[in-house]
Amino acid sequence: MSATEGRRVRPAAVAGTFYPSDPAELRQLVRSCFEAATDTPPPPTPDRYHDPTWPLPRALVVPHAGLIYSGPVAASAYQRLLPHTVAIRRVVLLGPSHRVAFRGVAATTADAWASPLGPVAIDTDVVQRVVGAGAAFFSDAAHAEEHSLEVQLPFLREVVPDALLAPFVVGDASAAQVAVLLDLVWDQPGTVVIISSDLSHYHRYDDAVRLDRHTAGEILA
Repeated sequence: MSATEGRRVRPAAVAGTFYPSDPAELRQLVRSCFEAATDTPPPPTPDRYHDPTWPLPRALVVPHAGLIYSGPVAASAYQRLLPHTVAIRRVVLLGPSHRVAFRGVAATTADAWASPLGPVAIDTDVVQRVVGAGAAFFSDAAHAEEHSLEVQLPFLREVVPDALLAPFVVGDASAAQVAVLLDLVWDQPGTVVIISSDLSHYHRYDDAVRLDRHTAGEILA
């Protein structure tokens, strides 16, 4: 954690590995991911950015591998936010812990996260409310090297650059514990929940396709 002009900034931990650290290269990669995205609505024209027939999604499930692998799939989800860039005020982001073992859900004490495309402001009021309600606890160690949340920042900077971020790392937590957290934020105006997914890397391709289709079906149901 670094201090910049009185702010607590969480540095980028996986820039240069999971995604390029050079801003121009990263911006080009993100835009190429949108160009390669499939199974999406057609990109909206400017006069459709407030079209009420395109409802604001309440939640998205997106992958968090290196952007050259998972970027087009992630972009196919983020495209659904394009008609609502003005309406979205806040993104509540949840992803699994890879580096630190703990029980429950970890919040950050930072008020901004660094990104090659510019800092992302943290919604400290929402984070404090969730922690105050006992649905999460502060642990900067759980966030310090976690990539499942960080790889979403380039897309958020491109699609909703003015939205605040409320990031949470999920450890060994029950569905009921996560549901309590979601209940605290679900009805906040202009809020979108993004779940950074983590499926197995170790199955044979055919088995992975079968299992992933089953998992997607269960989520949709």
